[in-house]
Amino acid sequence: MVRLTDIYPLFDPDRYHDACGTGFIAELSGEASRRVVTGALQAVARLAHRGAQGADDKTGDGGGLLTDLPHDLFQRILQDDLHNALRSGEELAVGMVFTSKKGLINLKSRFPKLASGYGFRYLGHRSVPVNLEALGDLARRSCPEIIQLFLACPAGLPRPAESQLFLLRQAFLKRYGNGEETFFCSLSTKTIVYKGLMKAEQLDHFYLDLIDPDYIARVALFHERYSTNTIPNWAMAQPFRLLAHNGEINTIKGNRLWMRAREMELGSDFWGAELENLKPITSLTGSDSFSLDNALEFLMRSGRGMFRSLMMLIPEPYADNYLMERPLKDFYMFHENLMEAWDGPAAVVVTDGNFIGAKMDRNGLRPLRYTVTRDGLIVMASEAGVVDVAPENLAFHHHMMAGELFSLSLDGRGFMENAAIKAEVSSRAPYTRLIADSLQIIARGDGPDEFSDFPEAGTGVDPATLAALGWSREDLDRYLVPMAKSGREPLGSMGDDTPPAIISRMPRRFYDYFKHAFAQVTNPPIDPIRERSVTSLRQYLGGEGNLLSAKPTIGEAIQVESPVLSPRELALLTSPGIGFMSHSFSSLMPAGDHMEQWLENLLTDCDRAVSEG
Repeated sequence: MVRLTDIYPLFDPDRYHDACGTGFIAELSGEASRRVVTGALQAVARLAHRGAQGADDKTGDGGGLLTDLPHDLFQRILQDDLHNALRSGEELAVGMVFTSKKGLINLKSRFPKLASGYGFRYLGHRSVPVNLEALGDLARRSCPEIIQLFLACPAGLPRPAESQLFLLRQAFLKRYGNGEETFFCSLSTKTIVYKGLMKAEQLDHFYLDLIDPDYIARVALFHERYSTNTIPNWAMAQPFRLLAHNGEINTIKGNRLWMRAREMELGSDFWGAELENLKPITSLTGSDSFSLDNALEFLMRSGRGMFRSLMMLIPEPYADNYLMERPLKDFYMFHENLMEAWDGPAAVVVTDGNFIGAKMDRNGLRPLRYTVTRDGLIVMASEAGVVDVAPENLAFHHHMMAGELFSLSLDGRGFMENAAIKAEVSSRAPYTRLIADSLQIIARGDGPDEFSDFPEAGTGVDPATLAALGWSREDLDRYLVPMAKSGREPLGSMGDDTPPAIISRMPRRFYDYFKHAFAQVTNPPIDPIRERSVTSLRQYLGGEGNLLSAKPTIGEAIQVESPVLSPRELALLTSPGIGFMSHSFSSLMPAGDHMEQWLENLLTDCDRAVSEG
């Protein structure tokens, strides 16, 4: 598989942000139909304006469909092309794979044996029929080998089939994937993904399976990609294995690093020693949507339900929502100490083959609308009008709101709306009792003793003290005084041309040496005071517990209102009554010391203190 870094050597694959068009079409009856597939192809083509295209006018940023398995089509392929068949009690699993010529040799020679070791019966593979002439020049030059793998899943596997297939895929990639040589778009008994580096309207011209009359489905997710600040590739087209995403995960670097950090603490009876084959859980490269899909899949395949996992990863704000029921608030509080929010503007559609779900971010900054027709179709998309619905056929139309969650059962039992889903998920464990037993909350007080160690208002501050803290006359005139007079913080432009503090010849404040990374795309600055209904500065100290524990637990933890502590809060945290040992370290460096060595010594001292409890 050709890497885009080979074609564009200055391309940085770590900088991905997505803002695209997405949605799904499904049958309310739970019966597979051809109209779901043709409707999804029409819908994604009508979202073409949400995607981007290359200079050749034919290479798109990426488009694709995720459907449930078209069993009629694959049974025919098994019989006519592979001359094989399922035995009684077996279930079919199909893998959709992008690979290189070298990777294809690995798949043919090593995948069947590994699959057998994990309890599956290998049925064969096929080259997916495609029309290369439908692609643009760049897409054609970088087009991978596209094959499908067929497995029989017998009864009696050590884990549910989807979890065992997840383990097989990860184990194969860890041993033989060779980095970017092989990419599994999907490997499942429930769903399959057809996607690529193309414009949406090219999908059924390139993938000939999609125009086969036997390709029928109950649900089809679709996605048209607009990749900002990046050069797209085949693997990063969407949908991914479970989801399609419109938006940006602004917290992506922290999300990835936190997931990597907690890998050392994970333990699981469900996975046992095989847990090592699942690491790293989230990719440190690729798009933010891909890493989100990694995290969601890991949680779901480890036994967390789809909707619980979505609520953990993309929570709604609860702290100042006085209308929210206590059990739901405690669900969010419990899980935010186990899993940091994957925050940013996001509209996500997801399916595991049994249910289809949709989730809006806490701000509702990406649109999702759905329409239900009288003849039993539900259409959800980034905008209305992607499928023609006659007025007399319209049952109702709904625009999803910030934080809203949607669920549709694919067996014909209908859909659940926001409040019912969240009430059901939050009632599965006694989260209120668990928080009371394990979590200490240090609330920010509003009395005179909260900041009593600071100078009282009106007494002024010694100019020498300000100078020692790094405040210049310009800082006072341009920032501090205007903020005091207006009650508003100053806003600057996105382009900051201030020289980095590390190379400045002038004295700089300590925090000038640190720059906050954020998505420079479409997002306004966030104000945690005036936007407190959707933001929170709460932090957790102490243990976070085992993310995969069968019994819900968060360990022993402390919640504080803000990372900036008041003198009273600091005194409480370091007091014996809190139940935690503490140790203080000086951040003052002697003027003659070498900073790098001094920092290394400080880290070593901190590490030793943690080891000693």
